[in-house]
Amino acid sequence: MNKKKEYIAIISEGEKTEKQIINNLENNFTTFSNKIIFLSYKANIYNLFREIEEDEDIDIISLLKEKQIKANKIRNDVENIDVSNINSDDISQIYLFFDYDGHTENASDEEIVKMLNKFDNETENGKLYISYPMVEALKHLKKDKLDINNYLVEAKTRINYKNFVSQNTDYENLVNLTKGNWLFIISENLKRCLFLLEITNINYEIYSNMINQESIFNKQLDKYISQEEKVLVLSAFPFFLIEYFGEEFFSLVVSWVVWHKKLPKKTTQEKIKIFVIFYINRHFIIGLNVGLSVALNKTELNKN
Repeated sequence: MNKKKEYIAIISEGEKTEKQIINNLENNFTTFSNKIIFLSYKANIYNLFREIEEDEDIDIISLLKEKQIKANKIRNDVENIDVSNINSDDISQIYLFFDYDGHTENASDEEIVKMLNKFDNETENGKLYISYPMVEALKHLKKDKLDINNYLVEAKTRINYKNFVSQNTDYENLVNLTKGNWLFIISENLKRCLFLLEITNINYEIYSNMINQESIFNKQLDKYISQEEKVLVLSAFPFFLIEYFGEEFFSLVVSWVVWHKKLPKKTTQEKIKIFVIFYINRHFIIGLNVGLSVALNKTELNKN
């Protein structure tokens, strides 16, 4: 008897940028190939909260299907997606990716807390990941501007963040992100998170116990939002990948953070090549003639 295929539902606020990221993840991480069902809510997290509040038993997959069917009929600016065959019973994990969007008229920090409490498990209601201030945080990174002060931005004021990021990124085209790019982006987001949470020593147990979407939001609120009406730029996707792939992937990222500091005069690409050879020989012992994809694909084996 053939095992029933189980899908991962990715629910996002927007359509274009988020879809580019998900397509790239499918291309770079074979675990996700042909397993992701992408659904866009087409509105911010605060709208979703109010819709759910009206009906606590709402099936979020059915809700998103209805929205897509309506969009297919009346909108010419979105991709026509056939959702007729999507069934909640076929989905084993649900992940929601939304922006903090503190500048919007209906923004509410209290509602964020309630949403994080409701969406805290991917196998039940779903697991919520938040980008600060929005999804473009993923590419807000320049190798020659890594100081933490470069990544504090206004949280409650409309600042045309997309345009700002386009002038402060080495990763403008998300379609072309490589696994090496992902490793660097994840490591930098992890470093910012450790700064935010004031964690000086890190291992997987500490990460699992102290770093989650609720602790990140609470610290953003206490340290920056309430005090300065700012947020520390953090993308949701690096933390999703760390938590999805687990301890071995986490070790790879942390090893990269340490290794990056040891080679200050090398370019990022040179550091990646040297690091991968070191890491694989130390941890996997499978020879020198390897690339980063081997290391990351090794990490994915436990998920296939």
